[in-house]
Amino acid sequence: MRQQHLQDDKLTQELNNTSVFNKTMKTNLTNKLNELKIEGESIEVGAGYSLQRLALETSNLGLEGLEFATGIPGSVGGSVYMNAGAYNNSMSNVIKKVTVLTPELEVKDLYNNELDFSYRDSFIKKNPGYIVLSVTLELKKGNIEEMKKDI
Repeated sequence: MRQQHLQDDKLTQELNNTSVFNKTMKTNLTNKLNELKIEGESIEVGAGYSLQRLALETSNLGLEGLEFATGIPGSVGGSVYMNAGAYNNSMSNVIKKVTVLTPELEVKDLYNNELDFSYRDSFIKKNPGYIVLSVTLELKKGNIEEMKKDI
């Protein structure tokens, strides 16, 4: 009986450690997927970040290129997957590279020319198992007042 109690305690401790680990991993992953770094005209953004929010924030900073996306709901990762767009613009026009998790569980950078973008389509969409982790965009300096007219 004492032996069973010790085994149960050990199992409970292991499960608690696993729960703490999983909670920490989930928190770290969630934070990373919602991260935004802006360096000049280069934007690195996590796949979970809101596309509309990103479009508004970059426009307010005078960075041109995502004005078309202010009315598109969803995440940045989803917008890469389907090459989201509007008003004769799309994500393929501003993406420099995408960091993905491959089906082999490798983290890899895919550059714009490797993403096989077409109308509402991409390499990611055609290759299930690839998961978008983050996206690097190249925007341009623009006139905030002119951009507000496009929003």
